[in-house]
Amino acid sequence: MKYAYDADAAHATVTLSEIEHHEDASIVVEDDGSGMTFDTVLNVWLEPGTDHRARQKAEGRRSPRFRRLPMGEKGIGRFAVHKLGQEVELVTRAADSGEVVVQLDWEAMERKAYLADAALQVVERDPRVFIDGTGTRMTVRRLREPWTRRMARSLKRSVTAMTSPFRGTASFEPQLVLDPDPGWLAGLLNPADVLKSAFFHAKAVVDPNGWTISYDYRFAPPGLGLRFEPRSVKRSDVPLGPQGGAKRRNRYLNQLQSTATRAREDARNEDLGIGKFKLDLHVFDLDQETRDLLTDYRGVSSFLDANGGVRVYRDGIRIYDYGEPENDWLDLDARRVNVPAQRISNRLVIGAVHLDSDRSL
Repeated sequence: MKYAYDADAAHATVTLSEIEHHEDASIVVEDDGSGMTFDTVLNVWLEPGTDHRARQKAEGRRSPRFRRLPMGEKGIGRFAVHKLGQEVELVTRAADSGEVVVQLDWEAMERKAYLADAALQVVERDPRVFIDGTGTRMTVRRLREPWTRRMARSLKRSVTAMTSPFRGTASFEPQLVLDPDPGWLAGLLNPADVLKSAFFHAKAVVDPNGWTISYDYRFAPPGLGLRFEPRSVKRSDVPLGPQGGAKRRNRYLNQLQSTATRAREDARNEDLGIGKFKLDLHVFDLDQETRDLLTDYRGVSSFLDANGGVRVYRDGIRIYDYGEPENDWLDLDARRVNVPAQRISNRLVIGAVHLDSDRSL
């Protein structure tokens, strides 16, 4: 999907075909991006470790249609597709070019002692797939393992997570399709609906240069008015770190100040390439006393198990693997051990750090 984004696509679709029948199953990834010429396929797409995208990013060259900086860098992700299946077909077309077709048979290639001896078919033909436009389609057949309902639901979450649930990216729309649909995705909650079940909401803008934060905090649980009164706090340009040697009584605040001071000094002493950034936090309460306020407690709980954490997005597109279940990069759970009443569990937050590529590397 990152390649579709880098190719200036507006839409990218992953289609799992005949997924319940392993022998006939296939995976198709198709986008309406700029596509590739014959020369690009040979000298960029088929070159492992190419720095094509890295140079484009370093030079600040944006895509012509949506003005995007590339997400990919190392040029090796495309070869990970061999983990999915033995046979890969690439069909792509750039503007004012023919349609390029690449056929890869990994099983045949693996039987060769040297990669140079492996047959690789690359041809250019008159358009048959992208007759009226440009784009790229990759088809994977002879899948290495049968797909399950659990795998399909996990892929759906990953596709959905590519764009921020807080703001989204109007210019890029990834989606997953099962054809025919066995009903494996039924009951998966939409991220936007899950966010409505959060008890606590906070938005903030952090300025590392002036080391200030502006925030808008709201306590507005579901079932509002039945048991709780809403609360909100809004502040602008609040200095981070200790101010004027003022004494603090709360040890927790002192620790927070110390952390902020070190971060401020690091930011001033190093060129971290991070400009002003935004935070979005939705925090949930799944205690026994509050679970009856949620319309779908089980669904929300399952969603948080798979999607809880703070993720990082640049220009609305996710940067991996921040916020994955095994990557609690802010150490939220570790910090919570001794003071659980004052710290947020990684599982109970859906958060995002929003970076702007114009101001952040």
